[in-house]
Amino acid sequence: MVDELERLESAARDFDLSADPDFVDPARLAAVIDRLQGALCKVVERARRRGDQLANGHYSAVSFVMSTCNLSQGPASDRLCVGKHLESMPKVAGALSDGEIGYQSVSVICHLREKLGKQAELLDEEEWIRYARENSIKSLGQLSDHMRYVI
Repeated sequence: MVDELERLESAARDFDLSADPDFVDPARLAAVIDRLQGALCKVVERARRRGDQLANGHYSAVSFVMSTCNLSQGPASDRLCVGKHLESMPKVAGALSDGEIGYQSVSVICHLREKLGKQAELLDEEEWIRYARENSIKSLGQLSDHMRYVI
């Protein structure tokens, strides 16, 4: 994995140095960044499962992610929640990787899954991917709240 990460760092550095911001498609750039956010979520979840937070002297996985990824508490908790649920939702993960939906939409879906608890199987991935494509993040959050209320 070290080689892959070095290639990613090199590609990011090359992009930073040579890309002309006047000619970069912001939607494509956002899709790449969102895909990498998904990867980060999987990485921090795996670290949590291994107990890396304990080995590094942290009391919680959130404090570990805060320190390791230079994030505040809310975003650190978010990355852990997404990482926890993304692997069990392959269609949502695929939609994120393909750039069909963005990271914030995935976050809303994963947080809904978390809140549904034992009823998480009621979450229809294809339906929520469609909602994510058709709605703003705000509207998607409202749909999520409504689903929780209905269930």
